[in-house]
Amino acid sequence: MKVAALLAMVIGVFVVIADWSTIRPSCAVGISGTSASISVDGIGAGGVCHQILVGNGGTYEQTQSPSQPVICEETVDGRRFIVRDDGLLKLVGNAICQQLHGHSANPAVVTVPAPLPTAPVPGPTPVPTIARSSRDPQPIATVVTVPTLAPPVFTLLGEPAWWIVPYAPGWGPASRGKLYFAQAVENISDRVIEIGVLFHAYTAQGVPIGTSSLPSTASIAPHEKARVILEAPNEAAANIAGVQVTSQVSLRRVWSAPSPEYEIVESGLPSGSVNPNPMETLYNPYALVRTNGNNPADMTLVFRLYDADKIQVAYCVSDNVRVEPGVSRRIACLGPVVDAKTGPVTMRVDANPQ
Repeated sequence: MKVAALLAMVIGVFVVIADWSTIRPSCAVGISGTSASISVDGIGAGGVCHQILVGNGGTYEQTQSPSQPVICEETVDGRRFIVRDDGLLKLVGNAICQQLHGHSANPAVVTVPAPLPTAPVPGPTPVPTIARSSRDPQPIATVVTVPTLAPPVFTLLGEPAWWIVPYAPGWGPASRGKLYFAQAVENISDRVIEIGVLFHAYTAQGVPIGTSSLPSTASIAPHEKARVILEAPNEAAANIAGVQVTSQVSLRRVWSAPSPEYEIVESGLPSGSVNPNPMETLYNPYALVRTNGNNPADMTLVFRLYDADKIQVAYCVSDNVRVEPGVSRRIACLGPVVDAKTGPVTMRVDANPQ
């Protein structure tokens, strides 16, 4: 389904049209046959939605506020765009979000992945055209340029999980513990990605469990797997059972993996001594690095920690360090803290993408 008009608002020219349907400050457009929608808020929002509807027969105006989960939000040219979608993979919503995140890419016609066949969603009843006076303001032609849609870059690995780490003696009541939530994600692209996950949790009786209003994030190397983990802000009963967990996963950033300009002479994953808590471990990964060239190089490294199943369970980023030619420099980062259940066994060191 071509939606060349769907993202005209990203870098397009604002359209001035006289009637209220196009100058109103908020609107929403749905994509027929899917649960995806895009809402626009701000001056001229109606004009943006008008261009979407005119330029694509697979869209329709939504007269009620969309209720699907939010996939991403972006502010472009002073207007706020909110993309929503429902379902397990949210293919269409994530595809639109990728375009919004990468609106500076080379212009091209955009093709959104076609949804599974389903009954079309009826659009609103057409409104009769009102004759205009020659003195009425006329629409300004819109230059439509949109970015190339990248293929899907991640996939979910199973359902979200939860577990509890009971308090060790002297660290809290034996009947209580720390509650964790996690969603496993696989990066299926050749680039580094950053994923955001929002968790919602409930007891077996349907009572909400505190999580976080901010997404838990993870930077994932190309073709690697990661478990995005959230520690619940409140403790829970050590014998808690039947916890219900949902997750909303969104793509936050995509980077090209930088070309290595260094060689790692040595690396290690020692645990820190400043955190004696037996329920978790603080690691202090490091690498001894030399440059490949004859000029000084500024380096920032990202250390990724993997469990026995080769799934990333934590990562940390070092400070920027200048390495002179012929000299080995130790680059390290303090952290991260890993709970007792997901202790890492291997490590990967990369140049941090900028």
